[in-house]
Order: sequence, then C-alpha cells, then structure tokens
Amino acid sequence: MLLECRTHVRCECAENYQNGTITPSLKTNLAQLNSPLERLAEQLPGPLWSAIVTQYSMKAFTFVEDRLPALSGIARCMPNSLTGKYTAGIWETDLLHGLCWQPVGMPRPSTRRAAYTAPSFSWASWTGSVNWPLDTSNMQPAFHVIECMTELDGVDPFGRVKAGQLVLEGKCVSEGPPA
Repeated sequence: MLLECRTHVRCECAENYQNGTITPSLKTNLAQLNSPLERLAEQLPGPLWSAIVTQYSMKAFTFVEDRLPALSGIARCMPNSLTGKYTAGIWETDLLHGLCWQPVGMPRPSTRRAAYTAPSFSWASWTGSVNWPLDTSNMQPAFHVIECMTELDGVDPFGRVKAGQLVLEGKCVSEGPPA
C-alpha cells in the first residue's frame, strides 16, 4: 500500500521506497495490478479476488471500518457479468468460495473503539489477516440462497455497510464420524 500526500510518501513495503523515489520494482508491481486486472478477472474472478483480499487483509488500517471502502476501486474493476452482486466483500457468483475464508492468527487491536465493518459471514468483519485454505473450484454448493442483503452506509455499493444478512437453506455435513 502506497500513501502519498504533499509532504510525505509512505509505503508498507518500505524496501521498495527509498530516498523519496519509488523504485522500479514497486512501479512494475503497481502497473501489473492495474493493467491485467480485467483480463485476469475474466478468467478466474474468485481466486483473483481472494488473493487480493488475502494480501490486503495483512495491512494495518487505523480505522477498521475502512476495510471495504479501501477495496472499492478494485471491486469496480471486476467484471459484473462474471461476479454478480457484491455483498460486503463477497461476490454472488462465488458465494461458496467467498464464505470459506478463515482468520489467520489473532485479530489486530484497533487504534480506536471497534466499529461495525461488515456482517459476520464476510471476511471484512475480521480485523486481522484472512485466507481461503479450501480449493472450492470442483465443489458444488449443497445450499441455496434464501436471502442475501446488505444495508449500505452511503451510496457506494462497494463501500461501507450498516448491516447485512445471509439466509441459506441446505444440508449440514459432519466433519467426521460421530463421537
């Protein structure tokens, strides 16, 4: 993450920022993120999105409620015809995979009182790093969606949410033999 204002430049990947200059490797990484995003998303929207969120969730934000707004620009680049509706950081057409996130380590302490960021089914509700350990590419959901909604906190469909609800109907499967 690169933050720049009139007087300072701060990069979380500090090894790529030296003496007031962005090194070529950082410029290359930023350019690669921008140019092929639409092409990559057309081929594999779910895995691409979870890889972006995994990297992004490792970053420390002063205000946890900025987790969704900070990704809104990237979310807008995802092709709607392949991803469907966006609900608190999860794409409709990739709901099975989107729900299979897991926390990594302990949550980061917030620098101020914890604010509502997302419904509990969303990775954005966790203040620490997340990942997707399951390969869901060959799985078929054993559920169907009864209701999936969020109440936006503003007009940006990719930004902050006030509330959310996901109602599923399906089968429950045991992880192993009964105890």
